[in-house]
Amino acid sequence: MPNSKPYYPHKKVSYGNVFFFIRTKTFNINPFDKEAIAESKRQILTEARKVSPSYKDFIKAATQATGLSKSTILELIKDKQ
Repeated sequence: MPNSKPYYPHKKVSYGNVFFFIRTKTFNINPFDKEAIAESKRQILTEARKVSPSYKDFIKAATQATGLSKSTILELIKDKQ
């Protein structure tokens, strides 16, 4: 059954949007390439941080979606910035 809810382009991004973005974003990479996996994690988390409504919502969504701790998430984001 298709999604019958209307699309509102001017509606703000919420915690749930950030959570499901992190949860469902995928890349086509080699599962044994640790560098590519780390880079994809960085890219997903930085994209989510840019669009998240607040820092608190980002951290909450990222920890629940990835299962990583707050300090690990911050390490991944600040590694390339």
